[in-house]
Amino acid sequence: MKIFKAFIIPVVIIFLIAACTETKSEPVGANETIIQLVNDTTQKRSRTEIDGFIDMAMDTLEIPGISMAVINNGKVVYHRASGIANRETGQKVNDSSIFEAASISKSVFAYFTLKMHEKSIIDIERPLSLMLEDPDFKEFPETKWVTAEMALSHKTGFPNWRWFSEVPDSLNGEKGEFFMAKKPGEFNYSGEAYQYLARVLANNNFMNMNELAGLVDKEVFEPLNMKHSYFVWDDYLYEHKVWGHMEGKQDGREWSSGLPNITSKTIGAAGSLQTEAMDFSKFIIALLNEKGLEKNTFENMFAEHTPIPETNKFYTDFNVKAWGLGLEIREIDDQLYYGHGGNNGGFTSYFLMNRKNKNAYVFFINNEQGHALNKMFIDYFIR
Repeated sequence: MKIFKAFIIPVVIIFLIAACTETKSEPVGANETIIQLVNDTTQKRSRTEIDGFIDMAMDTLEIPGISMAVINNGKVVYHRASGIANRETGQKVNDSSIFEAASISKSVFAYFTLKMHEKSIIDIERPLSLMLEDPDFKEFPETKWVTAEMALSHKTGFPNWRWFSEVPDSLNGEKGEFFMAKKPGEFNYSGEAYQYLARVLANNNFMNMNELAGLVDKEVFEPLNMKHSYFVWDDYLYEHKVWGHMEGKQDGREWSSGLPNITSKTIGAAGSLQTEAMDFSKFIIALLNEKGLEKNTFENMFAEHTPIPETNKFYTDFNVKAWGLGLEIREIDDQLYYGHGGNNGGFTSYFLMNRKNKNAYVFFINNEQGHALNKMFIDYFIR
């Protein structure tokens, strides 16, 4: 059996429109219209028009394959899975094709963490060090006060990943050694913090990191009927996972993590989710319909926990004004949108949703052009 290995590079990318139900949705026909409510106005586009737009975008950005869905008023009204899964073999993308979700994983893991909070497995306001100490943090006493809430909203001060982030000159450290990139309480996007949180949750549940993935299945994927979403290796992926592509060439990486201690059998909370658009739409619809968590928990998830400095790239490049719990918060034309992007190099993705009108979109592609594609989608679907 092949075991996939890859490289997590959590970066924000972007995607928008709104929710999906757990019942089977009928995509609109070629002569029907998709109704989207934006800024209290109604715009209509036919399926044929949207197909043409996506064809143009894929051609312009040289995107091999795509899995995407559009949600209007909490229902999937458009779905497309097309293109090339493997350029070397000519294998096509179809409705069963599985893509790497990259950092979109964080939104799902945040939802799972909040469910664990409701079950009293973890208190998101309690210091994680009281539940599981990490010996790598011993030179940085400020880490003792880091909480799950801080990890989910990117204000632990941790680097994104110690193995890739540049160590400040003042620390005289080497790449691979833990360091603090910012002070706790300050915004610094961190996959490292999510993985520490995952280790704490495994410890609190008396599980290893593979068993924790099984608990996510039980607590998230099964209740939402997400039958083909995975944080660790599953035999279904052997035939259905598409290949990533970088700069026009097929990427040889076979799994979404090349980080130490994260393999195809261990959950990568920050970026190892494997899924496709119709399955992930069920998660978006659960967020829009506030299903699976208590109402006050959802309000906490969507609240602005960490404001983004106006000089930060998330603000300047992605228009992200703040971070909730596992969700970025954008303001577009005076309306709030929630979502997350992902970038694993040869795979990029984004979802974006409007809670007010329950519109959303999500896409997964198998090359590095997700940021550019998301800009096109925002202009096409929102503005």
